[in-house]
Amino acid sequence: AILVAVALLDRDRRGLLAPEGAYATYARAQLAPPLFAQSEWWSASGPGGRAIVLHARGGLGRAMVTLGDPEALDIVLGLHPGPRFCFASFRSGHRNTVRRHFMLARNELMVRMSITRETFRPVEGETVHLRDADIGRVNRLYSAEGGPASYTSRHIEDGVYYGVIQEGKLVSIAGTHVDSAAERVAVVGNVFTHPLNRGGGLATIATSAVTAALLEHCDFVALTVEAANEPALAVYTRLATVRSAR
Repeated sequence: AILVAVALLDRDRRGLLAPEGAYATYARAQLAPPLFAQSEWWSASGPGGRAIVLHARGGLGRAMVTLGDPEALDIVLGLHPGPRFCFASFRSGHRNTVRRHFMLARNELMVRMSITRETFRPVEGETVHLRDADIGRVNRLYSAEGGPASYTSRHIEDGVYYGVIQEGKLVSIAGTHVDSAAERVAVVGNVFTHPLNRGGGLATIATSAVTAALLEHCDFVALTVEAANEPALAVYTRLATVRSAR
């Protein structure tokens, strides 16, 4: 029989997330307030093992993270699928299970990489620490390729964002998907350089500044990038990252 439970104790969650390493960084960050109050945790156990599904509402939008045994995961998602639309992060071995419950609008293979103080190799360059007052130029940069950008000043203040300014304009930016000082982990993301300014290493400079700031209060910083995005992989590799999960 497979049992479904929601009342996982904090120590149970941490113990179940620990073996997942860098892959579980986003989920681990949700254990800390105020993110914890915006998350739901569901679990199932079966003959093949245990599965956990996290539904989170904090940060830039709704997100789902799946961990553990695919058969148990199928049971959890059948009972507690979460919101109809969300960003989902799951192991490649979960793909068929997730497809039974969701239609995937995007299906990119991602690489999650990690940095610690011992492995970090910073890159020098002039950056600015972006604040809520910079939200106008942040959204202008993110929409430079024609897509919509709907960041709010709260997103900037709650995260860590650094940018590169050239000729008075913000041309490159890096930030965070989540930052948890209480759990001492963070996930770097939202790295973007204006199409007219690419190829000069600006994304590396911005990402380095964000990573350095995060390592002041985090023991472990994860970075997520599409496996096919060779320029982004090069940026992270230059910062002495270690590939640890797909």
